[in-house]
Amino acid sequence: MNLFLLIVLLGFANHLATSIITESEITRESRAFLERLHQRAVARLHSSAHIEAWSEEDYRAPRWHAWAELITRKLSYLHGCHLCAGTWVGLVMAAFVPPIVSSGLVGWALTGLAIKGVGHIVLVVHKYLEAKQHEHEAFAKQPHPKPDRLDEDDDRPSYYGWQARSDHTHWSNRPLSDTTLDALKRALNPKDGK
Repeated sequence: MNLFLLIVLLGFANHLATSIITESEITRESRAFLERLHQRAVARLHSSAHIEAWSEEDYRAPRWHAWAELITRKLSYLHGCHLCAGTWVGLVMAAFVPPIVSSGLVGWALTGLAIKGVGHIVLVVHKYLEAKQHEHEAFAKQPHPKPDRLDEDDDRPSYYGWQARSDHTHWSNRPLSDTTLDALKRALNPKDGK
């Protein structure tokens, strides 16, 4: 099999595996568990028992609580971020294919990043089409006035005798709305959108 085709196919598999890790119902419980664990670590880090023991100027949380907060934050982010999870999935996939550039650690890393690159392109296209679909559905739910009947002396273009309104354009010709752009930003940066 051609190595380029193999990287493209692995990129699609990378997108699928990453979506399962970061978005699917199967891993929802583990994402919720990591989020609860992180919230407990933050609460422990800023608990009143530690603050009362020290004056405001001298207060420093125990080192273990700071490390626990950092580790749970990173694990929670890794489990919910397409870029992070997809990079690790791509690196694991790269261990099973020949390197694309050189051998050794550099070839493995570049192959993993190439797999993730294709997977991320698939993610961006998928989220763009999803946002356009949501925009189209929202547009279809809006009430649209009936077109005016074409007068005989009117020379504007018409379709089957009905006048096309100039204030409505076909959904595919409109520029991206703020709703679509916000949906794309939330899809590509899940932590920023919340």
